[in-house]
Amino acid sequence: MSDAVTQAEQRVHELAVEQTGLDDFGGGEYLIGLRTLLAAIESDLGAAVLARPQVHEWLLRPLMARQYAVAGWKKNPGVLDNPIAGPVIIVGVPRTATTALHRLVALNPAFQGIESWLTRAPMTRPPRQEWNNLPVYRAAVAAHERRAAANPGLADTHLTAPDEVDECLPVMAQTFVCNAFGSRISVPGYDAWWRNQDETPPCRWLADSMRLIGANDPDRRWLLKNPSHILEIETLCRVFPDARIIHIHRDPLRSIPSICNLLSVGREKMEGRPIDRGFIARREIDLWRRGVANMMRFTGRNPGRVLDIAQEELGKEPITVSRRIHDFVGMPFDDATERASLAWAEEQKQKRRGSGAEFDLAELALTPGMITGAFSEYRAWRGFAS
Repeated sequence: MSDAVTQAEQRVHELAVEQTGLDDFGGGEYLIGLRTLLAAIESDLGAAVLARPQVHEWLLRPLMARQYAVAGWKKNPGVLDNPIAGPVIIVGVPRTATTALHRLVALNPAFQGIESWLTRAPMTRPPRQEWNNLPVYRAAVAAHERRAAANPGLADTHLTAPDEVDECLPVMAQTFVCNAFGSRISVPGYDAWWRNQDETPPCRWLADSMRLIGANDPDRRWLLKNPSHILEIETLCRVFPDARIIHIHRDPLRSIPSICNLLSVGREKMEGRPIDRGFIARREIDLWRRGVANMMRFTGRNPGRVLDIAQEELGKEPITVSRRIHDFVGMPFDDATERASLAWAEEQKQKRRGSGAEFDLAELALTPGMITGAFSEYRAWRGFAS
């Protein structure tokens, strides 16, 4: 490792210890991914970017979360023996309404998910009325408010409040083998390494984090969401052998430009240089092309295990969609859940902004042919090409 990489590694660990007061990061396997990432930042973006405070602050979150998770397992090692029965997992290319679907189904209190603040500080979930008494929860609220103020256009549609269910990506990022890094900063060196890694350790880390977080509700059904799961769906389902998969679909001609637009937000501030939109476009097309190909194969080999939902259907008939999902996974859709779902659907109508936004493909370094060529089989499979 170069001196700059060694110094950055030491610095982010020192900052994490200062922030948490904890000094155990667990086994050293994560260091391989962290060092690969740091080396890629130096080689792909330069030593000046590696030294940026924004980069160090970004890497603090998964490191601090590791500390909290390890402390929780050490305090109560018996939680690691808890079973996880029949988790329901929502997947799909980003910008296909995976988040909206997740929040809709999570309105049924019979499900448990991973609230956003617990991705920052994994611990056995305390009673909700106690959350405001916890410094880690208040810190998550403050961080959310700062980000919303800095990015007012993201507040309604792209930011997850600390007390809302969040996706699994921040949890898996704690292993430093994850799409979370290459999607945020331009590090092809890290991407090349990550794509050849065994995804079993991150999936197991996720499972053990769920066991810790849900230790007070070990029998409550889990509801998860992560677009990136389509990249490791086979591995994920070996770790969760009785998982039920909900796959939501949207034409890539709509989702891919939206992904590229969203990922450009904040990247210039992180990298300290003009955005390379061509790099973002090429990376995201290739990544999600592979993801949907994985899902096509998986669905063909596992009939009855995957429920396909159209994003357009969710927008028009959210209650029908939620009821279908409940039927598919064998959960009751009671009157209270229906009332909550109706209220949620009305709220979405009032605050939905930009869901049908049109993007200038040229500004995003995209052409329709780039997208239709990469996703031709998938679009034909889902009827988008007709």
